[in-house]
Amino acid sequence: ALPAPLKLLAESSVSPTVGEDAKHAGMVAACLGFALVALFMFIYYWYAGLVANVALFLDIALLPAALVLVAFLNVSPIYILLVVMVIGFSLTYYKEKRA
Repeated sequence: ALPAPLKLLAESSVSPTVGEDAKHAGMVAACLGFALVALFMFIYYWYAGLVANVALFLDIALLPAALVLVAFLNVSPIYILLVVMVIGFSLTYYKEKRA
């Protein structure tokens, strides 16, 4: 690499509360998203949508509970991906069974 002098232009620090704010905003977004999807499914599919919503809620509630039991609950991108995949697989399975 070419030798280049390092010149510090600015320095800043971020407090730990920024991460807490991001977690809170993520939880609000997830709850709002779940509520809107559940409402749409109930309106569009009626009773079958209600059953699918209950199954979806149980997926979301039991997955973290199972992970806590095995002391694996670290909120990370992999965990978030796992939750999204379980939700997606549940909805896909429901749609295939319905067709």
